[in-house]
Amino acid sequence: DTITDLAIGADGDDDGGTDRGAVWVLCLNSGGTVKGVQKISDTTGGFEGTLRDGDQFGWAVTTLPDLDNDDVPELAVGAIRNDWPGPTEDAGAV
Repeated sequence: DTITDLAIGADGDDDGGTDRGAVWVLCLNSGGTVKGVQKISDTTGGFEGTLRDGDQFGWAVTTLPDLDNDDVPELAVGAIRNDWPGPTEDAGAV
């Protein structure tokens, strides 16, 4: 639908472990009321990445232009304390 939705980071969410984090996507009606909710976390919403305790997925959330030409903007989510893939502890990831 052409109505802008809202993504909210919840970096202290405990799905799957302590402070792994999550993002809540609120699908909005034209008047701004919520018509649907989707949680994305370590255990919900089809997220295929790896989250560990303390990663704080959802610390930052932003949109990107449509990168795969499906007419849908992309969602970028920061995990400020993520350790993967490098050896640096708490280096962060998007």
